[in-house]
Amino acid sequence: MTAPHSGENMRWNTVLARKAKVLFVATPKVACTSLKWALATAEGTLSTGISGTPEPTIDLTIHDFSVHGMGVLGLVDEAERVEAFTSPDWIRFCVTRPPYERLVSGWLNRVVFGMPSALSPGLSAQFGSERDYGEAFRRFVRRLAEDKVLSADSHFAPQVDLLEVDSFPYTHVIDLAGLNDFLEFLRSSGPNRSGIVLGRSRNPSPKLDIERLYDSTTTAIVDRFYAEDFRRFSYPQRSFASEPASYPIAPNEYSLIEMMRDRADRFAEVFTLVEQQRRQVKLQRGGRYGMHEVVGAATRRLRRKRSAL
Repeated sequence: MTAPHSGENMRWNTVLARKAKVLFVATPKVACTSLKWALATAEGTLSTGISGTPEPTIDLTIHDFSVHGMGVLGLVDEAERVEAFTSPDWIRFCVTRPPYERLVSGWLNRVVFGMPSALSPGLSAQFGSERDYGEAFRRFVRRLAEDKVLSADSHFAPQVDLLEVDSFPYTHVIDLAGLNDFLEFLRSSGPNRSGIVLGRSRNPSPKLDIERLYDSTTTAIVDRFYAEDFRRFSYPQRSFASEPASYPIAPNEYSLIEMMRDRADRFAEVFTLVEQQRRQVKLQRGGRYGMHEVVGAATRRLRRKRSAL
């Protein structure tokens, strides 16, 4: 059986917890970080090594294959893939979230805090010096409807596209609000699943009042853009005020935002320098160059670059 699923999210963001016989298709900004930690911890596959990804926090390194240590759909062999897809012993699940809330969470992550994104590296510049959450968010939504690069980012893409729900053999499609009940069922369904505990929230977004973010115009854009999510997952469409009240960002909040964005920029820059060093090392014939030397050389280059500014 050859898998017909070719989407990038399915290939590289689907993990197989082999002992528990659980396959999880992750969706960005729908508890995916917390669930990968829970599964990898229960499986005992977590690595203590250093991640080679540009993630700015330890929690986010769980998306690195070498850290979570579980199977990845795009890398497992055909026999294992067939078993995971067809065996009644396997649980195959995904989690979805109402589009209004998920879009706000993705915007906070990628735009406001400027977390690294391969598809849209310039996103953080869109936030600029805006001092009103509502104005900044509504400006972003208007651009999302027109910018194919933004809409291709998995943090903003419709969930129905990422999850391929009409062709993938899921046993459970879970709404985020029912996740704890599902995990309780999962723990009771087999001895190798009893340790799957969500624990503390990983990579949470700040809680913003969406009533103060959306207006009728941006709501109409979101309703059109995520029309299939609303239909397929039975999420109700909502009405918001034509003219929402201002949503000012407090000075201390803005200072925190600037600090987070600076940290994300630094990690992305260091990662780029490390990758450049790795490519140079590969060109060396017969030389030995360890990770310590690679990181050290990249750090020295970064310091020289910053001191020249």
